[in-house]
Amino acid sequence: MTIAAEWWVELAKDYLDAWTQAFPSPGGMASEPSHRWGIELAMSVAQHETQNSMAWPGSWNFGAVQLRGLTAEEHAAFNAGTLKAGDFLPDHSGVLHVDTHPPGVPYPVWFFAAPTRVLGIVHFLQTLYRLTGGEFTSDAATAASTALAMYIRHYYEGRHVDDRPWQAARKVPLSAPEQANVDEYAGAIQKCLDVIVPMLTGWDYGLDPAAGVTSDVPQSRTAASA
Repeated sequence: MTIAAEWWVELAKDYLDAWTQAFPSPGGMASEPSHRWGIELAMSVAQHETQNSMAWPGSWNFGAVQLRGLTAEEHAAFNAGTLKAGDFLPDHSGVLHVDTHPPGVPYPVWFFAAPTRVLGIVHFLQTLYRLTGGEFTSDAATAASTALAMYIRHYYEGRHVDDRPWQAARKVPLSAPEQANVDEYAGAIQKCLDVIVPMLTGWDYGLDPAAGVTSDVPQSRTAASA
């Protein structure tokens, strides 16, 4: 399904709104440099994970951010079939889905749910910042560097089994299966970037028309030269 550029622009505006809430500063946004590239990277991560929440209607979960594991009582209900994927917690703060550990071992887990789209993005941006060390906010960030920062801090696992003992933060250089997980995730982010960035040419935030700038993405960041 092709999504109209107008939808992407409105989503980007919500990301910018969420950014100011997630990362407030005394000077305000007017005194800060453009965050356009960081927003585009974040949008691409969220598009890969949950299609920017469209894959999980009603939850406003961006980026497949988890909330918590199941209690013993909840596990019993899940095994009995009375608690199912797609069910929400009573306060609507979480939605149940089945995730997988590599190489594809399923497990039920509560994912974060928000009451509005902007609040869902706020939580996602704060989580992505924490689990990348802020990497995606750097003008020098790429799909590859973002995927690596996410993997080191356990944002995702991938489908290749990690062949080293669990560490609070994975050590580099990565092992072969670890690097394969990063390479695949980086490729997924890049594919989303290749769709999203052209759709945002009508969004003027962070552009400088007077200087003839129509895109903030250097050629080195495009798929053709990655």
